[in-house]
Amino acid sequence: MPDVMDQEEVGKVIQKYDLLAVPVVSKQNHLLGIVTVDDMMDILEAETTEDFGEISATKGATDIHIGSFSAAKKRSPWIIALMFFGLLTGGIIGRFEDTLESVVLLAAFIPMIMDSAGNVGTQSLAVSVRGLALGTIEKNSVFKIIRRELGTGIWMGLACMIIITIIISLLYQHPALGLIVGVSIFCTLSASAVIGAVVPLLIHKLKFDPAIASGPFITTLNDIIGLLIYFTIATSFLHLL
Repeated sequence: MPDVMDQEEVGKVIQKYDLLAVPVVSKQNHLLGIVTVDDMMDILEAETTEDFGEISATKGATDIHIGSFSAAKKRSPWIIALMFFGLLTGGIIGRFEDTLESVVLLAAFIPMIMDSAGNVGTQSLAVSVRGLALGTIEKNSVFKIIRRELGTGIWMGLACMIIITIIISLLYQHPALGLIVGVSIFCTLSASAVIGAVVPLLIHKLKFDPAIASGPFITTLNDIIGLLIYFTIATSFLHLL
């Protein structure tokens, strides 16, 4: 194989054809050496650790032997960036201040909307990143993955909508409030599933490691979108509350 092939691609070749070793050749087809299964085990372990670090926003800090200060330096950039994204979340809440003042009870369901959006987005992110890592997602299957995740989000959203609408209607004796929160959950989970699947695919298309679409990033992005959906629906049907 050419010596310019990425080490992950070498591992896929060995796995696909059940080889014990593969040759490494120069551009002039001169044998330079071999890559064995044992070599690939070490390489794939390192690649998996790197991907895990990307997804959890702890790249370079997963080694428990490094000190606290070094770990903080490696993990802080993502946290600081996400902190600024969090300011957007606060801005959205402030923008709909009149809606919250009219029905203060709406605030009680903000954590549920945000948490649900982030959780579903992270699930879809894991599906896309894993598919790209294993090579099971090809050009002709991208839209299939998106359609599947959209369908998954719709079904989960529908189930959650029915459950939360009934619970809120019974607990607060307010069917309209239950319906608003339920529809918001339905729309939020449907959108979050698609976003979690699409973002790593777009990053991969741009020739970057899709794992940088980390869980914290997807969670924060879906928090923002979930709040926009929630307050937009609540404001539109405020006259029913």
